[in-house]
Amino acid sequence: MEISCKLKVIFLSSGNELSGSGVGTRVGADQYAADVISLKSVVDNIYQGFPDKPLVLAPGGFFDANWFGELINKTKPNLLDVITHHIYNLGPGIFLCYNSRDFRFMR
Repeated sequence: MEISCKLKVIFLSSGNELSGSGVGTRVGADQYAADVISLKSVVDNIYQGFPDKPLVLAPGGFFDANWFGELINKTKPNLLDVITHHIYNLGPGIFLCYNSRDFRFMR
């Protein structure tokens, strides 16, 4: 593969909301780890010889301690650059459509 774009890629992420119990769809930590390892390998091969390469972020989903523990164990020490997760402290966001100009409810 060859890099022909002049834009700097800061990070690449694998999947969205597939961890833990997921949102309708779930991927096991072992499969997710295998996919992250494959993505890291692709990034390393494409960016070989470049001083900077994109970070690999995962999983971008809801926190489940056992699932995350397994992912970390299978991708350490250098196969995953950043761990991410989602938190929705304000709920699912449906009410924001109706109250988008009144932020008093966020206090």
